[in-house]
Amino acid sequence: MKKLILLVILITGINTLVSAQTASPVFNANKDAVTYLGHKLYINMEVKLLYGAKPDKGFVFAYSNLINNQLSAGYANEIVVIKELKEMNGKCYASGTFKTVTGLLNSKTCLIDIQGAIDWKEIQVEL
Repeated sequence: MKKLILLVILITGINTLVSAQTASPVFNANKDAVTYLGHKLYINMEVKLLYGAKPDKGFVFAYSNLINNQLSAGYANEIVVIKELKEMNGKCYASGTFKTVTGLLNSKTCLIDIQGAIDWKEIQVEL
C-alpha cells in the first residue's frame, strides 16, 4: 500500500513538472492582457523588477530599449508600468517605462520576456 501511494505521488509530481515546463503565455482576445502560470499582465499594470538570474544579479529576461541590452542588477526593485504587450519571435513581451527612474533615464523603456522573467523570478507581478 505504501508503495502504491508513493508511486501515485511520484507520477503526480512528474506530471506537474512536465506541464509547468510546457506552459506558455496566452494573450486574451483583445491582445491587451497575457496570462502565464496564473499570472495576468495587462496594459497600465505595474510590475516590480526583483533580482536578475545572473550570478551577479544582472537580468537575463529584462532589457532596456533593445533586446540585446540586458539590465544590470542596479535596476532591482524598480517599478515598470506596462504600456504594450507584444509577440516577437514566438515569445511574449511586456514593454513599458520605468516609474521611478529619474533624470536622463526617465524616458527609458524596459522590455520583459514574460515567460523567462516569471519562471526565473525576475519580476513580481502582484504588487
